[in-house]
Amino acid sequence: MDPNKDDVYWLQPIVVKRHEEGVEVIDGQQRLTTVILIVKYIQSIIPLYQGQGYSIRYETRKDSERFIADIQNKEERRNDNIDFYHIYQAYETIGKWFKENPEQNALLYIWQRLTDQVKVLWYELDYQYDGIDLFTRINIGKIPLTNAELIKALFLSKNNLG
Repeated sequence: MDPNKDDVYWLQPIVVKRHEEGVEVIDGQQRLTTVILIVKYIQSIIPLYQGQGYSIRYETRKDSERFIADIQNKEERRNDNIDFYHIYQAYETIGKWFKENPEQNALLYIWQRLTDQVKVLWYELDYQYDGIDLFTRINIGKIPLTNAELIKALFLSKNNLG
């Protein structure tokens, strides 16, 4: 497995709103959670990679940040609440996929792709937007794109990135 260095994968957009205490993710929590779980699994197998990555704190899911940070040692806590259960199930599914796809260097290949070739479409909202309202509109498909957003999409299209 030798990925082409020029090959880039654009993750679906992450919609955020900056605050003094950090960044609020309006849309993209599942994508970010999935990526962090993949990272945590690879780090559990290749300790050299530990400490790299990001953390995620869920406003309504208390203690999930700590649970995810050390998920490889949390099997006994997976039934503490429904969130831990589902997060751990996703982590186990990731592990199962790697075990069922034991291609040589698969962990290294995925790690390299995640760290070097996955790009995020980061859409930052102005402070006056209501995050909950925007999340609702995004997820029911009723958010109209502005002319600026349409032009941005054209510039980011695959044909224009070469």
